[in-house]
Amino acid sequence: MTEQISQKDLKRIGLDKEFIPEKTDNKSSEMKQEEKLMEGIGVWISYFRANPHRFVSEYLMLKPFSWFQKILLFMMFKNNYFMWWASRGLGKTHLTALYCVVRCILYPETQICIASGIKAQALQVISEKIMDFKTKCPNIALEISDFRPNMQDARVDFHNGSWIKVVAANDNARSARANVIIVDEFRMVNEDIIRTVLRKFLTASRRPKFVDKVLPDGSMPYGFYEEPNTEIYLSSAWLFNCCASK
Repeated sequence: MTEQISQKDLKRIGLDKEFIPEKTDNKSSEMKQEEKLMEGIGVWISYFRANPHRFVSEYLMLKPFSWFQKILLFMMFKNNYFMWWASRGLGKTHLTALYCVVRCILYPETQICIASGIKAQALQVISEKIMDFKTKCPNIALEISDFRPNMQDARVDFHNGSWIKVVAANDNARSARANVIIVDEFRMVNEDIIRTVLRKFLTASRRPKFVDKVLPDGSMPYGFYEEPNTEIYLSSAWLFNCCASK
């Protein structure tokens, strides 16, 4: 004989009413997934910004990548002023191009200007090195939206708003603006040009989106933040006759 469950028992266990499955809001579910994705991206970006050398080896998977290159790349990101005297064969142009690519990917809307005493020399960063990265690394190719290695308007544009541009180290470059300036073979560039032209590019710092975030109470807790601009000076090691200089 089957035992009958009374209405009182059904009420006690909460089954006295017809079961209606909870409705799910697809839009709300998509928003939660997007928030979770962006939170994960934020964690990885913070990790790679703190460890740019690991971004190269773990995400871009560019090898070989020696210890001294990792140290130099790390110091480029941790200092607002960086100077490197490099002897021939150390890969100065290669590492500079790598810095530019990593900086543009990890810091959206970064503006980088590369100058040199001879414009064709600065152009090698884009026409040779970044071109090589783009060919060998699919993740770099996916980040680039436009690539122009020509002498007249040499530049690389990224989907996140960052760009790299080559400029001439002379008075004709006065209209350029940047967050990062890189002066290759700076000993061959007139000091007045560096002081009155190239450094004047740094009129405004990069402004991350969180700086403009407004809380429900109307306050802007990050409004004070200002990201410092960066200056990088590179030169080949040069021997000179001490006796001749006396």
